[in-house]
Amino acid sequence: MDGIVGRRNASIVLTADTYVSVLPEVAHEAARETARLVLNAASALGRQLGS
Repeated sequence: MDGIVGRRNASIVLTADTYVSVLPEVAHEAARETARLVLNAASALGRQLGS
């Protein structure tokens, strides 16, 4: 039983470490893409943002 629990914990730690290292880049890309969509929509409507 200890072997199974130990492997599960190691797997969770590896998964968490992977997500923690990947998430900032994913979040940055999502923000970039959201900004692109908003700016394209504003452009299509003939509006400038912030005015």
